[in-house]
Amino acid sequence: AREFKMVEPSYQELVASDIPSATTSGVTVKVIAGSSMGIKSAVRTRTPTFYLDFKFSPGTKYTQEVPDGWTCFAYILEGEFKFRWEGECGCSQYCPVQAGW
Repeated sequence: AREFKMVEPSYQELVASDIPSATTSGVTVKVIAGSSMGIKSAVRTRTPTFYLDFKFSPGTKYTQEVPDGWTCFAYILEGEFKFRWEGECGCSQYCPVQAGW
């Protein structure tokens, strides 16, 4: 947001043990910032942000709610995935995906 453009930067220490996680139906998420699967990160962001690290067991699926007007980015480290928004997109390892809602 514009009002934060020239604000002094701040730092938040976050160690792995401080990152909340949840698992449902073979899908695990680490919530670094924002919220997912009913849990919320303690990280404060100046603008609304989700920073989520998902791990999927083979053949599983999960729907992450994304607010209208947000832009999403996903980076696949291993495996193949299908994303749905106004159609469908396939992606495999090391393939970045960007979409606007």
